[in-house]
Amino acid sequence: MTCKIDTRCTAVLPFAECRAGRPAPLRRTIQLPVLGGTTVSQANVDLLRQAYDAFARGDVGSVLGVMTDDVQFVVAENSMLYRGTPYVGKQEIGESVFGRVGAEWDGYWIDVEKLHDAGDIIVMQGRYRGTYKATGRTTDAQVVHIWTVREGKLAKLEQ
Repeated sequence: MTCKIDTRCTAVLPFAECRAGRPAPLRRTIQLPVLGGTTVSQANVDLLRQAYDAFARGDVGSVLGVMTDDVQFVVAENSMLYRGTPYVGKQEIGESVFGRVGAEWDGYWIDVEKLHDAGDIIVMQGRYRGTYKATGRTTDAQVVHIWTVREGKLAKLEQ
């Protein structure tokens, strides 16, 4: 399988197949909103970018490393990962979310189109792309991730 890099995006996130020998994802400049005449702090955006970049390299350990111990993933109701309750904690998210995505998808990645900084909330607009192994069907689905940052770490993801 060949890893794909899309230069139009902030990050392109293939999964485990693309770990070895993959170049760092390319970035574009992100325009941040201006509040009261000053640019909002980029610290939380940089944190989220760090997580997406680590995921793009297949470095799930580093992704989990920028999350709180009690991190929560609230999965969209129409998602294949939906179960009615949030995934909680690094171990459960690593195994039940990242592990499952890696096992069930080929060439899975997230095309990050925009990041919006709202202080302790960062919104990512993008697209999920990949091929579902069980059916061979590809996906190109719109996605919005709403991240909550707490004490310098990612604390909650809502889809």
